[in-house]
Amino acid sequence: MRIKLIRFLVLIVVSSSCHSREKRFTYLLCNDAIKYWNIVNSKEEVGWAYSFDRNENCYYYYFTKGDCERTRMDDDDLVFEDTWSLKNDSVLRFRSHDRKILSLTQDTLKLEQN
Repeated sequence: MRIKLIRFLVLIVVSSSCHSREKRFTYLLCNDAIKYWNIVNSKEEVGWAYSFDRNENCYYYYFTKGDCERTRMDDDDLVFEDTWSLKNDSVLRFRSHDRKILSLTQDTLKLEQN
């Protein structure tokens, strides 16, 4: 009986920590302080961005040098889902791609490149 109780308590702790980790990830990714997550290349130049919302929508934007306005990308004949989700607490699935999460802070999201 005692072993069953211990297993039950461990299960409760593990499941609640996974849920709270997912909530924290969603909060950081979708918070109001960051509207766009800029994509920075190796030269520290920004040319594209993503936005994520709590309804699991994900949109892709571009802007040109000297232009401070982002434009939502129209993929023409390519079909990508404008959604995002978290898989296994370590993989971000967005716009039909899976990327491993290397780190996430309040202002930086680092993903593994393909």
